Amino acid sequence: GAGGFPAGQRWSSEPINTDALGLVDANIDLRAEAVLYKTFRVDQPKIVAVLKDKVLDVQRVAGTMFDGGFEMRGKVDGRGVPVATTSLTITKANVGKALFQAAAFDIATGVLSFGMDLSARGRSQLDMISALSGKGNVDVVDGVVKGFDLKRVSDNLKNINQLAGLLGVLSSAMDGGQTKFSSLKGTFEIANGTITTNDLQLVADAGAGSARGFVDLPRWNMDMNADFRLTEHASAPPFRVRAVGPPDNPRRLFDFQALQAWVLQQGVGSLIQKLVPGANNGNGAQQQQQQQPKPEDLIRGLLKGLGR
Repeated sequence: GAGGFPAGQRWSSEPINTDALGLVDANIDLRAEAVLYKTFRVDQPKIVAVLKDKVLDVQRVAGTMFDGGFEMRGKVDGRGVPVATTSLTITKANVGKALFQAAAFDIATGVLSFGMDLSARGRSQLDMISALSGKGNVDVVDGVVKGFDLKRVSDNLKNINQLAGLLGVLSSAMDGGQTKFSSLKGTFEIANGTITTNDLQLVADAGAGSARGFVDLPRWNMDMNADFRLTEHASAPPFRVRAVGPPDNPRRLFDFQALQAWVLQQGVGSLIQKLVPGANNGNGAQQQQQQQPKPEDLIRGLLKGLGR
């Protein structure tokens, strides 16, 4: 559903009816051309399952997804309070919009390997989501992430003299464009319906990022912080991007204060070199004296520069 709804509207509180699981006992061995669910498609699936005494044991669902391997196992126990468990593995799948969709950042291309184990117990969908627990890992290589452009930030910082343009380009470069990356990987834990990660790492063109935070599924809320460093500017401090709010439509908040201060410091140093010629030239005592320009020399140079 669309974002911004209270948990009670997003997740149904209606009791889950498991009567259908008790209608028959069956051994299931199924082949198909494809299994479709919303934007997901598993081609040539093989499904092996056993249904007995209101317990559905999905022993194996195997096939291909986005040209990669797909395998899933799971169990639904419909006796008493419903209990569900599942294990999912995806290997070397081609990533596209059908697999990763987000309002803030979108992994457009890449090769994905993904694993996840989940369990839940509850009388309704909301109860199930609120009790969801498990763990997982994600690893994407040789891809493109849309939504920000680290290379553009790095390239503009190379022209440190254009301060006005540099301070403005930080926000614009993190609010659009795309970034090529060699690796995006991390792990996550799930407890009581909240997904938490502390080690998501991005290795990209001209930069690297690390992210941590949580996605609270029952309350439909998230708070993720990502720190980015520019590898072509080793002395530059990191800057932060925070995604907060509904997971399908988060607000992005930028913190460039430390990087802006560094840019200004570099720019002022460059400006002093232009307005006080010879500040770093000469040798011996003369060099030492020129490296410490007098205040009146700085003021005179600044006024002269403004007069131009």
